[in-house]
This record gives sequence, structure tokens and C-alpha cells, in this order.
Amino acid sequence: MGLTISGQEYIPLRTAASRVGLRAWVSPDAKNAALADTARSVKLEVNQRASTINGTRVWLNFPISEDNNQLYISKLDVERTLIPLLQPSSFILGRYRLRHIVIDPGHGGHDTGARNTRLRTNEKIFTLDVALRLKQRLEALGYRVTLTREDDHYVELKDRPRVANALRADLFISVHFNSAEPGISGIETYSYTPQGAPSSSRDELMEADKTFQPANANDMANLWLAYEMQKTVSADLRSPDRAARHARFVVLENLHCPGILVEAGYITSTSEGSRLTSTLYRQQVANAIADGVRAYHRKLLGMK
Repeated sequence: MGLTISGQEYIPLRTAASRVGLRAWVSPDAKNAALADTARSVKLEVNQRASTINGTRVWLNFPISEDNNQLYISKLDVERTLIPLLQPSSFILGRYRLRHIVIDPGHGGHDTGARNTRLRTNEKIFTLDVALRLKQRLEALGYRVTLTREDDHYVELKDRPRVANALRADLFISVHFNSAEPGISGIETYSYTPQGAPSSSRDELMEADKTFQPANANDMANLWLAYEMQKTVSADLRSPDRAARHARFVVLENLHCPGILVEAGYITSTSEGSRLTSTLYRQQVANAIADGVRAYHRKLLGMK
């Protein structure tokens, strides 16, 4: 029997586990849960949106809920999180190809992006440098690659996805670097927020969240791409996994192909900010993103 919480349909966690072929274990106090079989695992916590799926952190659309010592998960998360990530072959095989990739170096021109005043560096320089390296790496792997900018000029946010749409690209990746307090570091990857859910940065649902956008047509592929990128880049760079998340970024909103925005580290971080000044490390970032593309492509082909 399901529940309706704040207008959202929830189903018992054990029912959700059965739908994806997993067994559910719930702690005696109903505060934590795990879904698992011999090859797959999900870790969840009551009243939280943070989850861990097969070892990679993923932000749910709505928090896990508890009622009468039983845990519940939103129906939207079953359909838009668990099924895509735990049963990708049910939706992804044969539906997508991967030949032409559009890379979007974030910011540019008058828009410097995040800054590290101590190191006198800014985001727009690093995003372009990494994008150029990524283009070279992907082309060496046999992909066709187009950049939304190849020098230091500003491209309007709405014009960036238009490049991918006009070229009928198969994939769109917007490259960015994050900012926060100096002690914060790590990788975050964003896919467009599913219709009817709030973005990861807030809890409340707004009226605008109920509007279907072109990017929502690829919700499942977007999430799978974000998940593979998050897992691969954080592992390759040995950087903290800060989760695959959702946001309604303008650069993703009108895409006709799967797309993500990668925050490939914190420019303001004491550790990552210094590493980003190294051309060797920026090449490693580009290589890691290319590895994420290949991991996603393998799933398109039904490979492990």
C-alpha cells in the first residue's frame, strides 16, 4: 500500500526493491536501509535524499520517508533513479548512438566564472584548456567533437545547447569548476532535473518544476551519463565523490540529446585549486572525462 506525502506518491521500499530484482534490509529503528543482490547495492537513509548506488553517490529526487516503522521511496525515484541505474538495459540498449559530441567550456569572455584570488586563476581559462584537451582525446578515440567556443569569448547560455541541437549531436558535456570554502573539494556531475521534482540544491517543489522541458525526454539517459561520469572522474582523479545531482541549468534545458554538466573539482580548494594550475593535472581531468564518455558508451552497447 502506498502513501501520498506532500503531493508525491510513495511506495514501500520493499516493493521498490522487488521491482528491480533486489532484496531489502531495513534497520530495526527504520533509519537506514540497503537493497542488494550479489552484484548491485543501494544504501538509503530515512529523511535523506543522498543515496549510494553501487558505490557511487546519487542524489534522489525526494527523501526516503518512514511510516509505522516501514520505509517508503517516491514513485518518481523508482522510475527515474532506481530503474535507470540498476536496469539500464531496459531502456538504453538500441535507443542511443554515440558518434558526435559537443563540449561546452563554461563561461568565457567577460564571464570569468569562479576565481581563486590567492592563485590568481579563474574558471574560464581552465574550462577552455580542459575542453581543448578533451576534444583531442576524444577525437583520438574516434569520436567527432565540436566545441561551443574555442577561444576566450562569451557564448550566451541558451546558444550553447543550440549548437548541439543544430548539429544533431549525440552527447553534450558542459565543463565547469566549482567554488566554495577552501577546505571543500571533489567532483559533482549534474543532469537535468526530472519533471515534477525539485533540483538538488533545494527541498521545496515550485510550480515551475512541473513544466516539461526538452531535456526531460532523455531523463534516464541523462542520469545514466551523469552517474557513469561521476563514478569515473572521481575515481580517476582520486577526488571526493560529491554525487551525481540534478539542476535546471539553462545549458541543459533545451537539449535534444543526452547531456550533463561536470564540476570537475573546486578551483577554490586548497588542494584541487593548486593542482589545476598544472598542465599535467588538467590533462588528467580531460582524460578522466573521456573515460566517463567511454564508460557511458559501453553501456549503450550493452557492455560491462
